[in-house]
Amino acid sequence: EQLAAEWVQVVWWSSKTVRRAVLRKATLKGSKFTEDQAKGFTESPLEDHVIVVWGDPKTLAGLARLEPADLQKVAYLDSPRLKLRIEPTYAGAVREGNTPPDKIQFQFPRKLNGEDTVTDQDTRLVFKWRLVRNAKEKIDNAQMFEVVFSPNKMVSSGAADY
Repeated sequence: EQLAAEWVQVVWWSSKTVRRAVLRKATLKGSKFTEDQAKGFTESPLEDHVIVVWGDPKTLAGLARLEPADLQKVAYLDSPRLKLRIEPTYAGAVREGNTPPDKIQFQFPRKLNGEDTVTDQDTRLVFKWRLVRNAKEKIDNAQMFEVVFSPNKMVSSGAADY
């Protein structure tokens, strides 16, 4: 028996560019959207910065079983500019119909103490998260992953896109 390869993709979901690409992929696969639906999905600014860990449901099953309060302990943004660990304000599995979750969403505040958490001055912002594999595994013992984002380069049509 051959096992499927584990995989995850970490996506800065609040980026309009990313949401446009997802809409385009869905459209090419035959999904139909009204112009208003498409525009609302791709062009509406999100209240928070949103990062989604997208992957095989079997890979994400341990995370998907966690309660939102515990899931918030799994990830954070490390901001060298602010010298802060930015905690998520929300974390949860994204459920679509009866399918097992293949997305875990983390929301981060746009402002902390009156200051923007992400700006075009950020050349490096590190999303750190732990992959909890089963109910018995403690969060602090789970394998840690890091994804580096460069918000100063996240631009679309000359405007910041984060």
